[in-house]
Amino acid sequence: MSVSSQSRKFRTLVPRCSIRFTRSTLGITVDFDSVKDGTITLRDRDSTKQVRSSESDILGAVKTLVDGEESWKDVFKRSPEFTSQSNED
Repeated sequence: MSVSSQSRKFRTLVPRCSIRFTRSTLGITVDFDSVKDGTITLRDRDSTKQVRSSESDILGAVKTLVDGEESWKDVFKRSPEFTSQSNED
């Protein structure tokens, strides 16, 4: 997938998420590493802990969190905590 088409895909996704999850305790970050490796970050607003994984894994986690099928604790067990972005060019 080209950077341009991936950027369009994320721009299409983000407005829907921000409208649907405005009262949620989660945040999704798409950054330069997302373009490089296809991963996105999911953040728990209250604890500020983050996980980084593939788009499908993160969107699945969002769905289970919003539907009440999982807790943040479950998500953190499944995905490692993300602490910093790579500094490579």
